[in-house]
Amino acid sequence: TVNGSNGVAMVSAISASIVGGGNTIYAAAGVWLSLYATNSAADVVRASSAYVILNNAQAELIGGGDVVYASAGSTLTVTGTTGAWNGVYATNATINLKGAQATIVGGGNAINATQGSWTSLYLTSGHADTVTATGANIMVNSAQAYINGGGNEIYGYGGTTLTLGGTGDNWDRLHGSGLDLTFTNAQVMVFGNGNSIQATNSNMVFFGGQSNAILGSHEVIGLSSASASLRGDYDSIYFAGQSALTATGNHEDFHFNAQLGSSVITGFNLSDRLYLPAGDWASYDALVASHSLTQVGANAVIRFDAHNSVTLAGVQASTLTAAQFAFA
Repeated sequence: TVNGSNGVAMVSAISASIVGGGNTIYAAAGVWLSLYATNSAADVVRASSAYVILNNAQAELIGGGDVVYASAGSTLTVTGTTGAWNGVYATNATINLKGAQATIVGGGNAINATQGSWTSLYLTSGHADTVTATGANIMVNSAQAYINGGGNEIYGYGGTTLTLGGTGDNWDRLHGSGLDLTFTNAQVMVFGNGNSIQATNSNMVFFGGQSNAILGSHEVIGLSSASASLRGDYDSIYFAGQSALTATGNHEDFHFNAQLGSSVITGFNLSDRLYLPAGDWASYDALVASHSLTQVGANAVIRFDAHNSVTLAGVQASTLTAAQFAFA
């Protein structure tokens, strides 16, 4: 046991307990360190492949391949891992990653990650971690997390629950299927299938995914060769590629350009509106006169050309009105 502050310690074998803060500690591989009573003066630990225990203490750990156990109230800053991931076991601790890589096991942690950092979260056990990050890479493995900040690459696995927000027009990219998602004041690109999304004041684009379910009103949604269901009102939906949407709300705006592919809308009603490129038709009357709006079985179909069309499933073309169309 070493008692002291603002000193230098070199630990080359077995283990040591260090009481006091502001110390610089060098630890060899395999050494066990236990830090106490730093009193907000963080120790600096330089170690690789060592074991570090924080007992309501503060430390900056420089090096990779370490295993850290942090009790509630502890603060850990990780730098200089150079690709050798640290393993951190913590609950209700503060963990700062500065261009570092760490696996974090446990819940209720406050995690701050700078650009280029990587973290993988496990076993939060219903106690969501809060992650503040920009330009980081975040993996969530059957865990729960709130992620604030933009420009992140986020990967969700298993029964993960995620809340994304505060992206500030710096879009996150989310990869995963079967996830429970909440977007609040967020901009997110989604790659995956079968996700459940509850959105508030958010923009989202789905790429190639199928059977995503969206709940939200006044949202901006993009489908690029994707399919989704939407419950809500006053949304703006943009289509590209072979996309399909089932909508159950009212006052929805559906936007298309000339290279839209073949899109299908189910649930189009009298309160909804289609926005079509004016280069094809200047008005609803011009659309009708061109014979581009036809009835095909139970569906109304608008054909731009041989490769691009919009199908309104279950809609009779004869019931459509000029008020349901806009040209721009």
